[in-house]
Amino acid sequence: MAFASPVAQSVLLRLLTALLNLVLLGYTARMLGPGVRGEISLLIATLGIALHIAGMGGGSLLVYLLPRHPHGGIYRRALLWTTATAVGVALVALLVQANLPLHPALWPALLFAFLWGNLNRWMLVARGAILVDHRLNVGNSLLQLVLLAGLLYGGAPTNLMTFGWVLLVSWALIALWSGLLLLPTRRSGPTCSTEMGGTNRGERPSQTSDAASPGERPNQASDAASRGEQSNPTCDAASLGERLCQTSVVENRGNQPNQTSDAANRGDQPNQTSDVVPLGWGQQLRLGFYAQGTDLILLLGNRLAYYLLAATLGSSVLGRYALAQALAEAFWSMSRSINVWLAGRISRSTEQDPATSTMRWCRYAVWNSGIGCALLIAVPDELWVRLLGDGFRGLSGLLPWLAPGMIALAYQGTLMQYYAGTGQFRRNATSAGMALLSVALSAPLLLYFMGDTGVALAQSLSLILSAAFITRRFQRDTRLSLGQMLTGQSPV
Repeated sequence: MAFASPVAQSVLLRLLTALLNLVLLGYTARMLGPGVRGEISLLIATLGIALHIAGMGGGSLLVYLLPRHPHGGIYRRALLWTTATAVGVALVALLVQANLPLHPALWPALLFAFLWGNLNRWMLVARGAILVDHRLNVGNSLLQLVLLAGLLYGGAPTNLMTFGWVLLVSWALIALWSGLLLLPTRRSGPTCSTEMGGTNRGERPSQTSDAASPGERPNQASDAASRGEQSNPTCDAASLGERLCQTSVVENRGNQPNQTSDAANRGDQPNQTSDVVPLGWGQQLRLGFYAQGTDLILLLGNRLAYYLLAATLGSSVLGRYALAQALAEAFWSMSRSINVWLAGRISRSTEQDPATSTMRWCRYAVWNSGIGCALLIAVPDELWVRLLGDGFRGLSGLLPWLAPGMIALAYQGTLMQYYAGTGQFRRNATSAGMALLSVALSAPLLLYFMGDTGVALAQSLSLILSAAFITRRFQRDTRLSLGQMLTGQSPV
């Protein structure tokens, strides 16, 4: 894909990942049934929550902090926080083991592999190796599909434990491989190799094929939730932090948008030098709360329905609902590759007009997600039954209720990159909090009257409300008219 532009390569790789995830989603549904599919959704949601908690000490925050604070302590603290999160979530998961039938030893092993693997990936992203991260994502999805098919073909039981072992092996390999990719940064001298960071010697980071920063989350994301971090114990954190800064530090920061932002102006005044600026634990966690905390709140808002449905209607109903939501989210996840690129350009001040550029990409996200959801809704229910089994009958009835929320989420997720890139994390956190509060209040009530269809309606209404709020906030902050936002034209 060397012939394609960086954005095109990113989109193609994310598209390939989405397609592989869809195949894996359908395969697990067909082979394991709606009950196990529901348990898998709960497991993935729990891992996503752990990932976002770990991200409060690192995660996507590393991409924002390392260019501004070339200080190895940031990485060491991220590693400690990630380890503590893995231990804490594993203990909590073991206490409620009855909800998910996994072997006790699998919980801590899976959490460590998953969280550490993601930390290493965020370090690669902070280094500028966005396409390397996307390739790892493709490899991870393909590996999970091959491993699961091989185990089931060999007679493995069709239960959650089998899928749990697949996740453990795949994420352990990703953690190891991403750690090995970080090792050259310690030995390679003052400049980056094109393989690692996508940079050529003498090029500015903003002109490279991979120079961007994440928007997720996820993974970030979803059952795409997630994105995150992993550490390499053999790599000296201070040296790695300095190497990351030398390759990712912003060279053109004199016109950083919104320099008065409380999050972007805490002792890290925009400079054209790479002087080390100390950053304490409290400051790092405070920024992490607003940066990754926003993604955590969004994830809780999107996954609260899973726990509600599992507790009231059972894992089989949850399996059908989660599959419908995952199908709708697949098209949103494809637009997230643009979010990775957009947030990085805004953060590095390479966008001359970040507000109007953000709105242009918002339109792309809406069209991409809207067309995808329309295609899904057009599929008759009998076809879903033939493909997935009779346990998923009624899937097409959920999609029209979920689609408006997924389109709003795609739009909102792109718009949030403006505030993520300028360090105004409170704006995003407030908007995400509104969605979580709305679904927490409305979902139980609508569940009582409408069943899982009511939960889907509550999900969509909460996301539309949140998108409307952040749009109004964006209008006030940028002084763009509604017409300018719709057309993407710059103000005269």
